[in-house]
Amino acid sequence: MNDERALVETLTEVEKEALRVFLLKSEVKEAARVLNRHPSTIEQRLKRARRKLGVRRSIDAALMLGRVEAALYGSPVYASSDIAAEPEIAPETALAEEDSRRLALPFPTRGRPWNDSSIWFRIIAVLAGMFLATVSALLAGALFEQIDRIVRQYL
Repeated sequence: MNDERALVETLTEVEKEALRVFLLKSEVKEAARVLNRHPSTIEQRLKRARRKLGVRRSIDAALMLGRVEAALYGSPVYASSDIAAEPEIAPETALAEEDSRRLALPFPTRGRPWNDSSIWFRIIAVLAGMFLATVSALLAGALFEQIDRIVRQYL
């Protein structure tokens, strides 16, 4: 623990702030929004913090900071801040909101868990997408051909 404390003491205040918000939000874009900074700025701060703490992942660095601050102050510094003071939502309401906003895609997307659709559903979804793209291209070609014919007729 003393080793972690010594490493955490090497961090600047902005790096600690980025780690605290990252621990709450778990996404660089969300942390950047909360801190009113560009995501690349937050990513640079997280990168410097990871390098100083000797870890590969930002979440590991944030957890290390949380452990050290909990040992020093009795609770993490951010536990009573405005960032953590978002309104409480009942778990069932939060799940319903998340499900209503989430698209059921046949492949994983960044920041989302792996889709649990079967392999056959994914294959069919990809093939259907390819079919629709092909039909759209053919229809667009036919439309442009008709427009070209009309334009040549009047020129």
